[in-house]
Amino acid sequence: EQHPRQLLRPAARADQSRHRSRFLSQRQGSDRIRIGGSDRRQCLRPPPRLAFHGVRPQWSHLIQPDDVQFKNKKNTIDYDFIKKDLPRLIKSCQDGAQRTRDIVLGLRNFSRLEEAQLKEIDIQESIDTTLEILKGEIKNRVVINKNYEPVPKIFCFASQINQVVMNILSNALQAIQGNGQIWITILPIKPIAGQVGKVQISIQDSGVGMEPQVLEKIFEPFFTTKGVGQGTGLGLSISYGIIQNHGGEIQVRSQKGIGTEFVVIIPVEPPKEKA
Repeated sequence: EQHPRQLLRPAARADQSRHRSRFLSQRQGSDRIRIGGSDRRQCLRPPPRLAFHGVRPQWSHLIQPDDVQFKNKKNTIDYDFIKKDLPRLIKSCQDGAQRTRDIVLGLRNFSRLEEAQLKEIDIQESIDTTLEILKGEIKNRVVINKNYEPVPKIFCFASQINQVVMNILSNALQAIQGNGQIWITILPIKPIAGQVGKVQISIQDSGVGMEPQVLEKIFEPFFTTKGVGQGTGLGLSISYGIIQNHGGEIQVRSQKGIGTEFVVIIPVEPPKEKA
């Protein structure tokens, strides 16, 4: 005969098992499924990720132009011409900016107004700087032929010599009607006993040339062959005075219908009273 406490143990264990089963069933209901009357566990799979590859956002229509409207707009603004011309326009702007930079640098080197004292200059560099300033009048119209031989630097007033070169080159360009050529030659002149060396600068053009009676007055103040309001007649007169003050000389020869040549001779050192 079993002890009363022993008879109660299996029933109590059964009740405890059922209670634990209900508790686990309630606690893990989301993890359990019933198949064929029995409970089996199944792990939850993670939610599938949405694939957005190739799917456009709902607001894409706001940035995508309507085909018909876009085509009409292209025809209205001549889209093909703009597309073809835009690179050339950008290139032109870049060239203009570069040319403006070169002109500003050239003007700074050309003027040198702060230099009231004598200074050594490279005459070849001075001529090239002046040509850069006059590039607008030269481009696609006048061919510049250079013949530079090695020459010593010139001890002079830089802004004054630059002014002489500018006046002669400007007159040469104005004398050429239409297309033409300019020949620039720089030569050294060896010193003679008791004298300093010199530099010879020749500027010749293929312009209209001058008559002998005009040539005789070319260095007179206020004399000009240009129309009213187009010249002061002082450029060559001032240039003549500058070269004289530097101990040099300026010569000119011309023939009607052939052209004109200016020859400037400058000593590499100024007279002692100017130094």
